[in-house]
Amino acid sequence: MAVPQFLGGLDRSRGWAAARYLAARMAAARAYAVLRSSHVALRFVEDRSGISFQTFVDDNQNGVRTSDIAAA
Repeated sequence: MAVPQFLGGLDRSRGWAAARYLAARMAAARAYAVLRSSHVALRFVEDRSGISFQTFVDDNQNGVRTSDIAAA
C-alpha cells in the first residue's frame, strides 16, 4: 500500500529538483548576460538520452538569432 505513495513522492521530488536546477541555470545565464552586457539564450535539445540545453551569447549586439545558433 505504501509503495504507490512512495513512488508518487519520488516523482514529485524529482520534479522539484529539476525545476530548481533549471531555475539556477536560467539565473546563471541572466547573470552572465548582465556581466557581459549582452543577450544570452538557452536552447533546449531533445535526444535519446533526454533533454539538454546549450547557452548562446550575442557577440554582435543584434540579438541571438537562428543563424548565430546554427553557426556555433
